[in-house]
Amino acid sequence: MAYLNFVVGGNPNFGGYVSMDGDASVPIKHDDTYRIQSGVHQFTIYTRSDAQRKVGQGASIVNSLFGSGGILGFLADNRANNAMGESWSFQASIYDDELLVIEIVSRGNDILSAPQYRVRQLDDEMIQEIEKLFE
Repeated sequence: MAYLNFVVGGNPNFGGYVSMDGDASVPIKHDDTYRIQSGVHQFTIYTRSDAQRKVGQGASIVNSLFGSGGILGFLADNRANNAMGESWSFQASIYDDELLVIEIVSRGNDILSAPQYRVRQLDDEMIQEIEKLFE
């Protein structure tokens, strides 16, 4: 079994939202830990939830259908882009007895810089400590 852990600096209650391998995204908080299957995984970190991004995408489609010229169009496009937020994608290989640590720095409900990640090899003691979280 492999593990995933989030370290959120700044606002520990908001690290954005994560989607793994194209699944629906879930909120990220500091020290959230998950068991994951070994192998190569695609991660996308978002600043907005799936629902918020859908609203922004819908608004963007409407804006493009009806034109978005002038100041009102600029404001409408800006609102749609803000609703979609930002995203970062990366692929990571993680195998049995390894921990993928994703580090995020946030302020309020914004992510300040691109998330960073690293893979750590776990010894038996660390694995036992992590497994206690799931009991």
